[in-house]
Amino acid sequence: SQMLTNTAAIPKMLAQRSSENERLVFFDDTCEFGVSFPATINERRSGHPNRIRTTKFTKFTWLPKSLAYQFMRVANIYFLFIVVLVLFPWSPKNWKSKVLPFVAVLLWTSLKDLYEDLRRHRDDNAENSQKCRRLRRSGSSGEGFEEVTWAEVLAGDVVFTPEDSAFPADLLLLHAAGNEEAFISTVMLDGETSLKNRSAPSLLRAFARKCMKDAPEEWQEAQTLRTCEGEQVPSAKV
Repeated sequence: SQMLTNTAAIPKMLAQRSSENERLVFFDDTCEFGVSFPATINERRSGHPNRIRTTKFTKFTWLPKSLAYQFMRVANIYFLFIVVLVLFPWSPKNWKSKVLPFVAVLLWTSLKDLYEDLRRHRDDNAENSQKCRRLRRSGSSGEGFEEVTWAEVLAGDVVFTPEDSAFPADLLLLHAAGNEEAFISTVMLDGETSLKNRSAPSLLRAFARKCMKDAPEEWQEAQTLRTCEGEQVPSAKV
């Protein structure tokens, strides 16, 4: 992702995009907050592009897909060939002794796949339902940060991430508390237990220093967390 503050450079940047998956977010006084390019990025998955889905099946595709996966195994193709042979009248074997066990194995495996997929669906719902605080977008009622689910986070949103909490999406660090570096753990991704330091882009650090110099009282007030429903949240001055 890249962040732009000059809308005049957008057409040029779009022409130079090296990947269709690259996302651009720009901020301008004349437009909504955090406008994303391409504009369709936030229309994916019925307007929830951050919603995760690890399930393999739907209620309509469960059985066909499960059978398709099973017949990717050579052993199942072999047993299917045997079942077809015993269905002929000249076969010396009783077809029930081959067909019924084979069908039972396929059905049992399909039910096992369904059970595992339901567990993945449950885990997806738990992950998508987690809460985070997002800076209200233009047109929203109120000011400051609002509580939304992870599935509702959009490209271009500004998200407040408390200390020792998980990230709701792939994020670009805009500012760390105390104007310091942030340390993150990626143990859930790569197994590494050592903390990694991240800092805001140089342009944003320079902007923070300018705000601190020009309006120190407002800057200090914006850095102060307030208590809302027993939770520490950023000030609306942000």
